[in-house]
Amino acid sequence: MGMKTPKSLRDPAIRDLRLAALDEPHVARLRKFVVRLRKEARTKVPDFDPHDGGVDAECLLLLETPGRKGAHATGFVSRDNPDPTAKNLTNLCREARLDRTRTVIWNVVPWYIGGRQHNRTSTNKEIADASRHLRALLALLPHLRAVVLMGKQAQRSASILSDIQSSPRLFWCPHPSGRSLNARRKLRVEIRRCLRLVTKYLDACANKVANPSLKRTSRKRAAA
Repeated sequence: MGMKTPKSLRDPAIRDLRLAALDEPHVARLRKFVVRLRKEARTKVPDFDPHDGGVDAECLLLLETPGRKGAHATGFVSRDNPDPTAKNLTNLCREARLDRTRTVIWNVVPWYIGGRQHNRTSTNKEIADASRHLRALLALLPHLRAVVLMGKQAQRSASILSDIQSSPRLFWCPHPSGRSLNARRKLRVEIRRCLRLVTKYLDACANKVANPSLKRTSRKRAAA
């Protein structure tokens, strides 16, 4: 798919290539989900990035809302957006060795709610109203094992996720916005530590699937 770099989606030619890839098998169902959501919500909803894992994703990185200069402007929820949050997420996932093909990125409120000049914080009602869309998304991700709730607003959806049968494991960390990380550098360490735990968890799950005998051994030890 070519080189993926932070802020590359500022280039219209790159965006056109991503649009052309939205019919690929791993992301086609998510594209249909977004189209339905746009019709129902009657507003602009950005697409999933086809360079991420799509329906094959093991991990959902859940943020708050599309940023004005990022997803709202480019039309994609992506770590390649031209904003500080996307750049930070790219770097932190790389440092944690969390490959993008294992992940899919989304927002607890999937449409832009700010004004012409500024984003704003989502309300409890907006999160509650959008919860059914989050449930619908999870039904499209059969390989999902982990959800990372990034920031306080996304973390308000924890009860929604925990109520779902066979719900994925939840991880909590701060939001990777430029303003937050520049003001408190220790937050970067917290996010990186969380994403490393996610990588280890996904690797452990993959090893159990690849080696079923590990499950039987662990059960015998537990019984003893």
